[in-house]
Order: sequence, then structure tokens, then C-alpha cells
Amino acid sequence: MGKIPRGEMHRLLFKDVQEKVLTSEHQHSADHSSQHKAADVVKPSATRKSGKKPGSWRALLVDVDPQAHAQLQSSLKQIAACKLQAVSDINQALEDLSHHRYDVVIACADQNEAATLEVLKQIQDQHPNTESILISKQLPSADMLFKAMRSGATDVLCMPLKGDELMSRLKLAHDRAVSRRREKLRIRKLEKTCDKLTQAHQDVSRQVDVLCNDLVHAYHDLATQMHDTVQNNDFLSYIGNELDLEHVLRRSLEYVLEKAGPTNAALFLPAIADEYSLGGYVNLDGSRESTTMILQHLADVVAPKMVDRQNALHITDNDALGSWIGADAAYLEDTHVLAVRCQHEDETLAVLVAFRDQSTPFASEMIQTFEAISTLLAEQLSRVIRIHHRHLPHAVEGDDEPAFGF
Repeated sequence: MGKIPRGEMHRLLFKDVQEKVLTSEHQHSADHSSQHKAADVVKPSATRKSGKKPGSWRALLVDVDPQAHAQLQSSLKQIAACKLQAVSDINQALEDLSHHRYDVVIACADQNEAATLEVLKQIQDQHPNTESILISKQLPSADMLFKAMRSGATDVLCMPLKGDELMSRLKLAHDRAVSRRREKLRIRKLEKTCDKLTQAHQDVSRQVDVLCNDLVHAYHDLATQMHDTVQNNDFLSYIGNELDLEHVLRRSLEYVLEKAGPTNAALFLPAIADEYSLGGYVNLDGSRESTTMILQHLADVVAPKMVDRQNALHITDNDALGSWIGADAAYLEDTHVLAVRCQHEDETLAVLVAFRDQSTPFASEMIQTFEAISTLLAEQLSRVIRIHHRHLPHAVEGDDEPAFGF
């Protein structure tokens, strides 16, 4: 059986150790195993496939003797245009690495093995894209190979090597460095593309949010208009073409009971000047005497105040009730009050007031219902007044006293 050359035996031993290290690291931690660098399996670079001359690369020699230095320099420059830098000690190497980027670092372990391995470890931690190669004049032991691999070395060379083998090993290191550099550029391009896509996604999301908000508002407005239309038609169909004042008031109060449920309700009509009189009412739970007193106070106090109010009045606590009704608020204590002004062409033709115990409060939808009723009832009362005035005898000439009420 032929004798295996020294360099080939070393390469096979290093490859076997590398596989053991990678297998051991994978069993303990998937994260650590993914950080180890493949030594011998490298895809040919795109530059080599296309036949173009590869770009320049930088190499750093650390504590390498002159003979190995000359051999390495000759081989490196044959692979590609190489900018070679040599330092004589470990500290100088670390200083140089902090200021410059190198594709390959070649360190000698003959003088100070522990310090050299520590440098390789720091290179792995601080410069993960840099190839680290360890050289030695003696065939490394298995323990030494394990330590080199754990420190980040991607290859171990036993000097001197034949020209072809040295060229092949250095070319593999060069290809790995070029591949990492290109991969880093691809990652940067992908990150920029991802940033642009993220920004575009955010812009589209904002536009979609604005569109959705517009659609929600449009739907809400449309739903409100549909509700008002249905409610208006419902009320108009309820009172029909009634032209008798008493029937209009009675049908309006019946409609309020249908929508609000059991409640006390009253309609107050303008009498003379700023005074109001009771036009019609529904008594739910009060005695005749107390109801009469409450309705009279509402006509004297609440109805005149509603003339200057544009929206509906909704009272839900005793403090607000006292400020609106005054001393006689005790009669309506612990009740909820809902009142609205029926206005037509800046003239108040009626005031609608409903009240009941706080245990059965008015729903929020009833405010919209009362406001819709107020507009339609004001129009119907205006129509009744116009028809009623047509049948009155003409006013006596010179009589400037205005006619109030109905």
C-alpha cells in the first residue's frame, strides 16, 4: 500500500476533525453550528464562471516567518490582485483589524498558540465575513484542530505545502471571501427593498384607513338619512292629513307613546307674549292634583326657556333638574326629562315635554326621534294655523294689536 503524502494526510485529518466539530456543535446548539464556516465545500464564484478577472482582495499575515511569507505572497497574487499586509505580533494585528477590512487573515501558531487562537476568536466575533487560516510548520494534533475550528479557523495549513495544493487551498479561501462579500451586498439590497416595501405598505395602509373612515362616515350619514326618512314617513302617516288642532295634538302624543313607551308627556302651545298653555297631555303615574301642578310649572318655566334652545333638552340628574325647573323640582325628583322645541320659520309653535322615573330612562335614539317629531309637528301646526286664519274675518282697520296663539 502506497504512502499517503504528508499534506494530503493533514488535509484529510482536518476535514475529519471539521466534520466532528460541526456535528458536535449542531447537537448542542443550532445557533452556534450555523456560525461555523465550511472549509472545503465552496461553490465556484460567478467571477470564475464568467472567466472575468476577479476583483482585488486584502490579506493580512500575522507573525509569519519570511520563508512562508514569500510563498504565501506569491500564491495569493496569482489568484487575484492582492493587497498584502504583514504584521509581526498579535497586538499590532488587532490594531490593524480595527481600522481596515480584510478578506483573509493568515496567522501562524508556532510562536504563541494560545494568543493566535484568541486572535482568531476575536476575528470571528468582530469580523464574521473575514476568512481565518491557521498555518504551522508541524502537523497539528487533533486537539489543536478542534481548538482552531472552535476559534473560527476555516482551514489549517501545514507549511511548507506544494505550490498546487497551496494555490488550491488559498483559492478556496478567496472564493469564500468573495462569496460572503457578494452575499452581504445582496442582503443590503434586499434590506433596502424590504424598507421600500414596508414604506409602501404603510402608505397603502394609511390610505386604506382613510378610505375606510370615509366609508364608515358615509354609511353612518346614509343610515341616519334613511332612519330620518323612515321616521318622518311614519309620523306623517300617523297624523295623516289632520287639520283639526285637537286631533293633531292627540295623534302626536299617541305617536310619542308608541315610540317611547309608557311615559308622561305634554304639548304646550304659545298663548300670549311669552306665556304657554297646556295643549294636551298623557298622565302615566301621577295623581290628578300633582300632575296639574307639575304641568302648570312646566308651562310657566320650562316651555319659555325652550324658545332659545336649538337642540333637544335631556335631563338625567336632580341637579340639572333643579336648575331648569326651580323650587318645584321636588315634584319631578329622580325622573328623566326630554323636551324639544317645535319651530317653524323662527317661530315656536309648540314645546313637547316627556318625563318618567329614572328606573326607565329614555334611550339615546329618542332624542333623534323627538327632534324629527318637532320639525314635522311644527310644519303640521303651521298648516293648521294658515287654514284656520283663512276662515277668520278680516282684522278691523287700524287694529295693530297682533293675534297670538290659535
